[in-house]
Amino acid sequence: MKPEISAYPLYSYVSTRAGCDPCRTIYLCAPEPDCRTVQSLEIFARESGWQEIAEQEGAVLVFTVHGRGEPAWLFTEKNGWDLLADETKEFVLVSPDSPGNIWFAPRDAQIFPLIANAVQKEFGTDPNRVYLTGFSNGGMITREVGLRYPEVFAGISVWNAPKGDTFSMMQEDSGALAGEPGEALQGWIDAFKDGHWELPCAFFYGDQDGAAQPGENYLMPLFLESNHCSATRDGNNLVGWKPDEVWNGENHYTPEAGYREGERFTTYGYRSTRGDLAVTVTMMKNMPHGAIREQSRAVWQFLRHYRREKGSPDVIWSEKE
Repeated sequence: MKPEISAYPLYSYVSTRAGCDPCRTIYLCAPEPDCRTVQSLEIFARESGWQEIAEQEGAVLVFTVHGRGEPAWLFTEKNGWDLLADETKEFVLVSPDSPGNIWFAPRDAQIFPLIANAVQKEFGTDPNRVYLTGFSNGGMITREVGLRYPEVFAGISVWNAPKGDTFSMMQEDSGALAGEPGEALQGWIDAFKDGHWELPCAFFYGDQDGAAQPGENYLMPLFLESNHCSATRDGNNLVGWKPDEVWNGENHYTPEAGYREGERFTTYGYRSTRGDLAVTVTMMKNMPHGAIREQSRAVWQFLRHYRREKGSPDVIWSEKE
């Protein structure tokens, strides 16, 4: 791994439960005294055959970012991404751990492109198909990192992210965050807009979540505009924007598609002028500030179609991905 990121406690390998196929799954977590070294991680990748597979196929990289107060290993074990990685063997999963189990963009944002570059160099992952997802405080930094480093990611997914930004959170350490971006984040937003970046995004909310609701998402207009969605205001739904289509357990999240709790999903979809599904907002029924494992399946089905060629502000949607 690169020396400039060695100060972050992110590089021990932690295997998943018995019966998994770790050839396509890597967790980068805060080490304990007896954790493996970077060298042992490299030996594992080589001896397990994962490195050879990645070099031949260009494996996809997915970040899953924990919320405040929850270590990476615990969050990753219950959000469904580990099981989906084992089931599909379509992506490499990276679950970084933050100092103090809380994310602040001024301190932590730069680590995400560094990890992506390091994993790509060491294991041959596809730099055009990197995706960033996060829950709660992890969702807050997901949207902020996506805006700051859009060239790194082909798409993002924000789960149950409260209003406000982690710049203000770092200064005040307060749950009473403003409903608009602070000055520092606004600078990132302006640079994102000036660069004419596209960044597909899947938002998730719980209908009983007192910490985050779609009506408080002040970045929704930005994501609709940047992804060339022609949505108009609509006060008749919780999202506040008229969707191009609505998915639920009857027409999309069916048992045949792999969903056991599909009746809990209601997704509002917004298509770009090209016809791509570029922004989604999903309301989860009977859901407080939490998530179920099937959400990872829904997000992967959204993100997996997108790629970003090096340096391009535009993303490419493909049915075959």
